[in-house]
Amino acid sequence: MSNAMWMSKIQHDPQLIHMVLPASHDAGVYGDSLSRVACPKRYARTQGSNIYNQAMSGSRVFDVRVFLKRIKDDKGKSVIEPTMGHFAAEKFKWPRFGKSTGAFGGYGGSFMTAVKDAVAYVKTYSSEFLILRISHTYCPEEVRSALTEFMSVGDNANYVYSQSNNIATCTLDELRGKVVMVFASEFHTGFSPKDGYLPMFKYESGKPTVSGLCFCGTYKSKKDMKDVLKVAQKAADEHKGHRQDHLHWVYWQQTGGNVSSNTLSKKGAHAKLGDFITEIKSKIDKDNWTLPNVIGHDFVNEQTCKQIIELNPYYGG
Repeated sequence: MSNAMWMSKIQHDPQLIHMVLPASHDAGVYGDSLSRVACPKRYARTQGSNIYNQAMSGSRVFDVRVFLKRIKDDKGKSVIEPTMGHFAAEKFKWPRFGKSTGAFGGYGGSFMTAVKDAVAYVKTYSSEFLILRISHTYCPEEVRSALTEFMSVGDNANYVYSQSNNIATCTLDELRGKVVMVFASEFHTGFSPKDGYLPMFKYESGKPTVSGLCFCGTYKSKKDMKDVLKVAQKAADEHKGHRQDHLHWVYWQQTGGNVSSNTLSKKGAHAKLGDFITEIKSKIDKDNWTLPNVIGHDFVNEQTCKQIIELNPYYGG
């Protein structure tokens, strides 16, 4: 795929705040027969393949939400496993389960499948980096246990970024060959950057980012793509007045209802992406917008990612 090593074509070693990254919304909610991940129903499924293949298409930021799922291990014993999912009720507790898990949605791959895919990718393509953004997660201890085990095996830890600084102001060369994992507030107490746990924040005026990664952007439930554009434009207008120490995330998705139809139809998010990118370019010229740093979308593919990649001012593709 032409996007597999697209960061190798970025010139002049820019800071992350001066780059534009394709991103996968609810990256873990896919079906994958090779990994025996059952295909979620159309109202939950948001991606067409696993994290590794999404990265091959060009995606570099992965929105990951982790819940607990009861499975059978190799010996037939019932165990719980941190598993990525997309649910309407995220704090639901199954009777006798004793732990918060999702309801009214669907599961995708396991959390560790995402981590292993990401590390395998940067091992193969050392010019690239990947960001896993872990949020909406109600099982931090189970996630820590699984990640600690992974980090202790072989050279895995060498590929996980563990520096306590502001990722947004890092240069591309500082991040190449690394998986950057940033975690929402449920992980901010007792979880150490040296173990691969970097904090994630939402932008707040007056609170500069010292370490981890901060994002701004606005997501609201949207009825159609006109609403998506309206919300994205408002967020971009607000970003003009923000400090330049964080990333601006555009939520180019319409997830209410049939996600596949919302995304892939003739009037869906993919079909409208080109017009949106043209709108971005005109706003930069007319209204002094800055480029978005992340454009998150469903069912990422080589074509949608390429349109986003080409927004990079230092891209020599």
